[in-house]
This record gives sequence, structure tokens and C-alpha cells, in this order.
Amino acid sequence: NYRSLRRVVEILISKGTIDQTLKDNTGSTALILVSKLGRSFVVRHLVRTGAPLNLSDLSGKTALSFVSMTEALYLKELSQANDIFI
Repeated sequence: NYRSLRRVVEILISKGTIDQTLKDNTGSTALILVSKLGRSFVVRHLVRTGAPLNLSDLSGKTALSFVSMTEALYLKELSQANDIFI
């Protein structure tokens, strides 16, 4: 459910319980994982709260590799507006 997932992510980030640079065994960060799943609302929230766009998984792909071109452009603009350069 969209609202439940969004609320869980908001709570975890607000409590500081998500290390946005932590990687799993494939080298994927939380941002890369939700980008692969196409959860743009979570992707945007993670970027707004400082998730790095430039980290790559073991295959060399970043979160931007998994989102649509429109979403990628939006995320780049959002990151630059928040002084998060990639």
C-alpha cells in the first residue's frame, strides 16, 4: 500500500535509522533498490533527505540507471537545488 510504505520510509528517515550509503551484497543502496522497483515517491523522498545519487552497485549502475529519463532529470534538478551534486 502506497501510504503505508511512504509512512514507514518517512518514519525511518526522521529517526535516522536509514544509513543512505549502506549497501547490500549486490552493492545496492536503499535508493538503488527503490529505483529498481519503480517507487518514485520513495526515490524522491530519499533524494530530498540526502541520498547520494552517485553511488553505484557492483555492476556499476546508479539509481539513475533504473528510473525513467523524466524522473532522472527531475532528480538531478532536485539534488542540485539541495546542493547535492552528482
